[in-house]
Amino acid sequence: MQSPRPLIRRLSAPGEASQPPSPERQAVRASGVYVLLALAWISAGDFLLSEYLFAPATSWWQHSLKGLLFVAITSLALYFLLRSTLRREARLRKDAEASTERLRMALQGTGAATWIYEASGREQALEQGRMQPSPELKALAGRQADEAPHDLKGWIALVHPDDRLRMEQLSGKARSDQLSEIELGFRVRHRDGDWRWLRTRARREQDADGRNYWLGIVWDVTAEHRSTELGSLLTSLFDNAREGILVLTNSGRILRANSTAARLLQASSEQIEGRRFDGTLLGLGEERLLDEALRAARHRSYWAGDFRGRDADGARCLWSLRVSVVHSSAGSHAGFLIILNDVSSEADTRERLRLLTHFDPVTGLPNAAHFRDLADAELATAPGLQRVLMALDLDRFQPINETFGTSAGDMVLAECGARLQRLCSTGGAASRAYGDSFAILSPPLPDDTAVTSWLQQVERALAQPISVQARNLRLTFSAGAAVWPEDGEDTAELQAHAETALTRARTTGGACCIRYKAAYSRVSAQELALEEALRTALEDDDIDCFLQPIVALDDGRVLGAEALARWRHDGQWISPAAFAPMAEARGMAGALAEAMLRKAADAIRRLQAERPLPEGFRVSVNLSALQVDESLPDFVCDAITRSGMPASRLCLELTESAVMQHPDIAIPALEKLRATGITLSLDDFGTGYSSLTQLQRLPLDFLKLDRDFVARLPEDEASLEIVRAIIALARILDLQTIAEGVENEAQRDSLRELGCDAMQGFLLLPGVAPEDFARWLADQSVTDSKT
Repeated sequence: MQSPRPLIRRLSAPGEASQPPSPERQAVRASGVYVLLALAWISAGDFLLSEYLFAPATSWWQHSLKGLLFVAITSLALYFLLRSTLRREARLRKDAEASTERLRMALQGTGAATWIYEASGREQALEQGRMQPSPELKALAGRQADEAPHDLKGWIALVHPDDRLRMEQLSGKARSDQLSEIELGFRVRHRDGDWRWLRTRARREQDADGRNYWLGIVWDVTAEHRSTELGSLLTSLFDNAREGILVLTNSGRILRANSTAARLLQASSEQIEGRRFDGTLLGLGEERLLDEALRAARHRSYWAGDFRGRDADGARCLWSLRVSVVHSSAGSHAGFLIILNDVSSEADTRERLRLLTHFDPVTGLPNAAHFRDLADAELATAPGLQRVLMALDLDRFQPINETFGTSAGDMVLAECGARLQRLCSTGGAASRAYGDSFAILSPPLPDDTAVTSWLQQVERALAQPISVQARNLRLTFSAGAAVWPEDGEDTAELQAHAETALTRARTTGGACCIRYKAAYSRVSAQELALEEALRTALEDDDIDCFLQPIVALDDGRVLGAEALARWRHDGQWISPAAFAPMAEARGMAGALAEAMLRKAADAIRRLQAERPLPEGFRVSVNLSALQVDESLPDFVCDAITRSGMPASRLCLELTESAVMQHPDIAIPALEKLRATGITLSLDDFGTGYSSLTQLQRLPLDFLKLDRDFVARLPEDEASLEIVRAIIALARILDLQTIAEGVENEAQRDSLRELGCDAMQGFLLLPGVAPEDFARWLADQSVTDSKT
């Protein structure tokens, strides 16, 4: 075996190493050296021997001639022997070089590279061994000649961490003579950052000097490895797909079936594979349907559809099939790929979703969106005739839920929906919009008389009693009606106008149906404009705070004042009775209350700046019913903290309805407020539905008599007795009473005789700006000092 160094030269590129001398020249050179040494010895040998050792029998030149002849003969023999030997070696070297070149060309054709590792000792460190990679190996790693590592350890550093330990262990065994051949696959970091899969095969060799070295060949197997990974992934996807997959031959026989297909067909893969894919496998009533699907797929390369069939248990099911044609490399049809699934449950789900999307689950009627589509279609079917679109709300439906429960309420809604649906038996459509709101479109009607008659039919249908938990309930409703095409050209416009008329019906007290008029839209437009103006006024802080004094009836002491909201819009004062309910209905009650708290606090600061306020002076601020909840204490405390007003200067006025609707929520909230020093007053007492049991639980300080009772004093005996009873009740509950709306002295004197504690009203002063109230307060102080 040749040494590794000549082998490396032969594996290098042609022209990289110098050519050796010819055999003749080497033989001549060796023979010449031999002749020179022999001549030197023959020429001087006999002379030296005769001179120093003994005398020869003949003369020395005779011996020299004999020696010369010997040298000549042996030199010629040596020459021819050496030439023959060297020629044979040259032929062997040339054959080896040709073989090496052929090997190089073969390796280059396969993309392989070579390497040699030479170590002088078994226990030598990795970095001490000589690693000689070929240029092709460097190229596989994306390294230039000057960038490639020069030892085995450097090359191992390029290997993936998951493969590195295994390679180090293998190289250790190889260097300790435990292995003579190795084969290993591993990943190497390419210069571009990717990991390349390489495979090397090597064996131990020995050079002429007996030194061991390793000669290896390396291939880039990245493509094969990725192909294997892809094949494994595809196999895993095939076996674990959530849909059934069948691979068919061109004749329709099943080659492969995944586990999902076997589960759907309730058989093992072995039982399915080899069978013909026909209608009996899916329990189809008509087997030709499946053959037609395969023919369609062969013609169009793809087919998809559903079949009604039966599963292995005989139960009806809905099969979903997607058929794709598989082509061979030559482009001809090679078979089919079938995606199979049982979508029976999905079909049921789609139907349920359709119902939920288009219909109300309680009544079964179309919902608002679907109703618009149905109504638009209905309007297009009877041109020249009239249609009525009615929007209606059930009156006082909430008490039914609260008294009998929501299930009973749903039953009432379902019965109303069924009655409306029966009215559409000859045409039209009914809908439950939301809550207790319905809409109904009439069938085609020839004239106004028919319109009136149909509206009466709706009223009679809903007026019939409904049995709820053994009780017959009679319902009333508020409705608005718009007539097509007079009141609108399409469903959207009709519905908007019917809603406008419904709003008008509710504001008039309900239990009636009002037909739309164009004037209602103008009023609605005005209300919208007023609402937007109020929202802007709150944002711009344009709501003013007026004050009306509250005085003691016994001695005329000023006890405080009520803060009254005033709004000047377009040069006119807007009554609180107009904008306060609007603020509550449109979600602006909180902003209005916060503005009044802040402005009342500002008024208190200005009054105190001019002169000391009377002892116990408080300013009363009204709160909306919507604000009486768990968040009320935090809302009020934050507002007065920002305003800087002491809590002891504030009195909050709440209506009976605000407190009594949800006493379990209102009472804890009011107790928290009262604990901060804020006083509480129940406004308009006697007009709500107070429970005496709940009333004594409320943490109140004052009861305010409603102005309707005060206005009829002292002439009306009934009002007189009611006021007397309220004052007596207040004393029992340890509450002070304040009468509102006192306009004359007779009312004042009557209230004083009945024992009322305080009063407010026009007799004293109407609501005025803070600066006017300050002047009135100063006049009162002057009057009191004179007295």
